[in-house]
Amino acid sequence: MASLISLQGSGNSIIASHLRPPIAPQPLAQLSLNPTPSKPLCTYALPNTNNSKAYRRHSGGVSHRQSTNTQYKSHPEPSLQSQSNRKKSHSNEQKMNGDKLNDENESDPLRGVCADYGVFCALLDSCGDSKSLQVGKRVNEYLKRSPFRGDVELNNKLIGMYGRCGSMRDARRVFDRMSERNMCSWHLMINGYAVNGQGNYGLLLFEEMRKAGLQPNGKTFVLVLAACASVEVVEEGLMYFNLMKNEYGIVPGIEHYLGVIDVFGTSGHLNEAEENCIDKV
Repeated sequence: MASLISLQGSGNSIIASHLRPPIAPQPLAQLSLNPTPSKPLCTYALPNTNNSKAYRRHSGGVSHRQSTNTQYKSHPEPSLQSQSNRKKSHSNEQKMNGDKLNDENESDPLRGVCADYGVFCALLDSCGDSKSLQVGKRVNEYLKRSPFRGDVELNNKLIGMYGRCGSMRDARRVFDRMSERNMCSWHLMINGYAVNGQGNYGLLLFEEMRKAGLQPNGKTFVLVLAACASVEVVEEGLMYFNLMKNEYGIVPGIEHYLGVIDVFGTSGHLNEAEENCIDKV
């Protein structure tokens, strides 16, 4: 079947007549040799100043304009000023850390001290007199790392220091850790319990002392009576007073009678104290 070829005003198109109905003939006056330009089918090859995404062809390849979409923007390279600011910030942070470390070193007066036996004795006495518990604990830590950590007398000073500072739990730790003890060790513990209002623990420790086979003396019973007074146990006080005389054969001294008076007085039995002890004192 023969095909008719028609010129369209919108471009140079060839359309088969069997696909499109024929165009009615027009007068020659209405036909123009300069057809109106049609909108191109492909716009990517044409320059367009209004389109920011338009591509241009160049001899060296294809380049495109910078897109306004933020997801295609590249991150700017860090400037010299920003790098300098980061270095200054890092330097300031290191300086602050160094100052903090120096402050910590200055807050510890014992850092770098090499103490001998006499220095430890003086430090523990000073901490006990001033009741400086925290400083006393640091002295204890240094003593643990020193060659004198097993010395009985220094450990006794530790017990006394903790007792005067009111920390009998720390004193008991030192006492239990000691590989060797003497009578002074037991006395310091019983006295510490009595002074800090924990006389019941002092009486229990005295019973442990007796079970260990240690022989109490007159000073031991003065401390035992003080422990009884601190917890206001009159019967136990009289029992230990008689135990001292009858079982251990210790003759009561004025300090023992004063201890019994203290036992009666703290529990409110002043009349009994007058009847039993004041005349003898």
